[in-house]
Amino acid sequence: MSAFQQINNPLSQFGSVHAGADYLGLQVVKFWFNHRFHQVLVGTGNCEKLRDVYNGSTEDFERDCVSRIGTASYEDQSAPGEDVVAFLNQWRQVNHRDRNERFMSQPERYGVVTEEELEPAPPVLVPAFYKQGEGWMKAQDVEAARLAAGL
Repeated sequence: MSAFQQINNPLSQFGSVHAGADYLGLQVVKFWFNHRFHQVLVGTGNCEKLRDVYNGSTEDFERDCVSRIGTASYEDQSAPGEDVVAFLNQWRQVNHRDRNERFMSQPERYGVVTEEELEPAPPVLVPAFYKQGEGWMKAQDVEAARLAAGL
């Protein structure tokens, strides 16, 4: 890839990142970082769609689903390192900006789109791990995660 392509494609600095669909409050994001393959689960607000069909108690739902919103974890329910989550937060912000710029620069394809019509920037994620009986425990606060990502 030429230097010109890298300048015009800010996502190129992140290498290959694959973000799957958000399915009922979980999105799988796969990427290489620091010579290691990561498969991170991102907890989203779409878990609220499960509330009416959840078999457990309201307290269980809050503990197991709602407390996961805005977190990043591995499949084994451990927390990724703060540097991994900082990378993921940076990618999410750049990907969001890139997508919005594409929408606004191609009115023939998407219609005239204004900034007010676009989705807000994605929330900053924090690393989290699951503690049996207590739920998702955040290993970092949002402000520290924002600073670590340089946002």
